Amino acid sequence: MLHFYFRVFVSVVALWAGGAQAQNWQYDERGSGSGIAWFASDGRGVTIALDPESGSWLFSTNVQEPTDGAPINITFERRGKLVALSHAWGGYYVESLVDVPGQMVLFTVDDEFLELLMSSSNMFVELGQESYKYPLIGSRAAVSRLIAETQVLRAAIEDDGGHATAQAISDCDQQAGHPWDNLSEGGGRGWSEITPGVAIDSCRYAVEVSEGQERVRMLYQLGRALDKKGESEALAVLREAGDTYDYPMALNQLGLFYREGQYTAPNLPLAEGFFRRAAEKRNVPGQFNLGALLLSGSPTPELKSKGHSMLSLAAAAEYPDAMALYGYELAGGTVADGDPLQGVNYLQRASGAGVHVASLLLAEMFHVGIVVDASPEEHQKYANLAEEQREATFADIYHK
Repeated sequence: MLHFYFRVFVSVVALWAGGAQAQNWQYDERGSGSGIAWFASDGRGVTIALDPESGSWLFSTNVQEPTDGAPINITFERRGKLVALSHAWGGYYVESLVDVPGQMVLFTVDDEFLELLMSSSNMFVELGQESYKYPLIGSRAAVSRLIAETQVLRAAIEDDGGHATAQAISDCDQQAGHPWDNLSEGGGRGWSEITPGVAIDSCRYAVEVSEGQERVRMLYQLGRALDKKGESEALAVLREAGDTYDYPMALNQLGLFYREGQYTAPNLPLAEGFFRRAAEKRNVPGQFNLGALLLSGSPTPELKSKGHSMLSLAAAAEYPDAMALYGYELAGGTVADGDPLQGVNYLQRASGAGVHVASLLLAEMFHVGIVVDASPEEHQKYANLAEEQREATFADIYHK
């Protein structure tokens, strides 16, 4: 943007240094669908232009002794009445060149400002102790033409901005989306596949440019990337996404942090609360983690029943860890009215999805003949699978 400020400044200086005077406001074409509306008299003047980088309107004027960051007060006179606008933008200041006094101050204005500029008779600019009056004769014609001539350029800027935002969101989805996040737009990445530096950069930018629910998803994915790098900032980011905005995957991750004591002290009641909030939103990892937590220790019959209910939901959704744990509970006969053979089926599917412990359990079951008939061949098959899976369990990939 500063590069554009300089180009506009040079254009204006060329006008004023050349002795440009105007009883009325003027419009000058600058090429590429852009231009400036301007007024100059006695070496002092103002301009309005469109910044092609941001799509914002840029106002500029020259002042004698500016104070950087001081509020710029602008008053319009309309039908004998004054309309005051107070801006504390802290504009950009550029040293003036020959024959132009003081410095140039530049800042952005909105469409309402342009309407006042076009419909008023005079404009007063105050900065510190300085005050300048600019007549607005011809301002409607000049500014109206500026708006009309830049419509195509503004549309292109807005379109480019939309594409840039969409690309940023897509990049974050691809770099840090969770494979079990049903609110994510991309396929996601397993824990071991995340490149934290790239993912953090992508998601930070996506958080800045996105809005609404998309921004919340970007926050969650930024937190996930920060966690992969081991940055404690992950807790605060995920708290915003989960605790503040109820994003299901962020709630589940917060539960894991408090269960494991990561970036914070362990707190099982808090962990259970976060898992429960995630599960209530039909988040499959949250259902699994809540079920597993309820079954830990020495649960009461009521807690055991609730834990099995949660595991059943997650296993039915084919979440591999849930199939492994629920299959184990079914095969062990601890689920009320449960079918042990269904438990074997769940264990086999979990083994096929890469869950190390499921393969170990099946190897033992086929070795001893628990629930299933003993089979040396099946025992060896699952023992071999367990050996292959030992270095990369499913939990390593999907729990986070």
